[in-house]
Amino acid sequence: MIVSASRRTDIPAFFSKWFVERVKAGYFCVRNPFNPGQVKVYSLLPEDVDLIVFWTKNPQPLLPYLDLLDSLGYRYYFHFTLNDYPEILEPRVPPLSQRLDAFRKLSDRAGKERVIWRYDPIVLSSVTPSEYHLERVQNLAEHLTGYTDRLVISFLDFYGKVKRRLKRISQATGIEFYEPLAVGDEGKMSGGFCEDGMGAGACGQGGTTVGILCDRGTSAGIRDGTRTAPQVPADRSRSAGISGVKRAPVRAPGEVLKLAEGIRNMAESCGMEVYSCAETIDLRPAGIKPGACIDGNLIRKISGTDRAMPKDKGQRPACRCVESVDMGAYNTCSHQCAYCYANHSAASIEKNLGRHVPTSPLLVGTCDGQVEIIHDLKPSSLK
Repeated sequence: MIVSASRRTDIPAFFSKWFVERVKAGYFCVRNPFNPGQVKVYSLLPEDVDLIVFWTKNPQPLLPYLDLLDSLGYRYYFHFTLNDYPEILEPRVPPLSQRLDAFRKLSDRAGKERVIWRYDPIVLSSVTPSEYHLERVQNLAEHLTGYTDRLVISFLDFYGKVKRRLKRISQATGIEFYEPLAVGDEGKMSGGFCEDGMGAGACGQGGTTVGILCDRGTSAGIRDGTRTAPQVPADRSRSAGISGVKRAPVRAPGEVLKLAEGIRNMAESCGMEVYSCAETIDLRPAGIKPGACIDGNLIRKISGTDRAMPKDKGQRPACRCVESVDMGAYNTCSHQCAYCYANHSAASIEKNLGRHVPTSPLLVGTCDGQVEIIHDLKPSSLK
């Protein structure tokens, strides 16, 4: 069994003590996010776990426990999301210097082949246009040279909750956000309305821009054929790019591929291979192959197992990950990133965190009575 810790929240950053309690207990509970009355219990014994995949923006709280995991025989690797966004997009992540230091410490401790850098998601906006990302990736890659050999990228998916959150930011700040366009999707407009329902004018086809640009019209988001890079202060402060910026429309799909190719070139010059994550835009013309975040080949290499690993049918169609069990819970991540699909609102996070019990087998709430532990996805009763 492969354990994901977690696509739904940042367990290393916020729930390391809870995770270690589950390791000591040998099992954990998961509540079905779509059917709260359904709770499953999974073994976390080393003999039942092929590998643990950690996802984090800050692994520092978990670092003191890696010796314990190693001594018990657990195998693991990390997805470390390391961006350099304005504070309005990532309001509660640690300062960049601390995150870079944590990345290097983790790599020194676990080995660079077990720490994957994620520059993800790529948010294209009037304050984070292509030039912004190329500059940031270059700077980050230089700082991470020798500490990882893999970079994973993806472009922002405009889920409903994300779109509403970005719309509020746009209305408050004037920042515009652009959805990258896949090859072949040009001109998909009908009666002045975007396919995503943002309404007339949202694609720059008339009326007043509401902030979320879909870029699905042939001239979507293009005001005068010019592009101006954000005026980024030399000190790279986390508020960089928020004010004093002219709108910088994104031409798509050609510019998306150009951006992806630029990222690939920078990463490769620093010894990193670049993969995409569940990306509906085909980045292979930019030299970027589609990847798997829960990667069967990497898991076999690290764990030594040769067992079959079927594709996870519960993920998006473009996802290439193999099957795993996620031990996290939605609406629990205190980073509160504006682009996050896993959080609904600050209020929902606060409510769930109020129900967190570090000794509970569930991340949120409690699990009472008899439990039935699943070993390798096959149930056996536990009294």
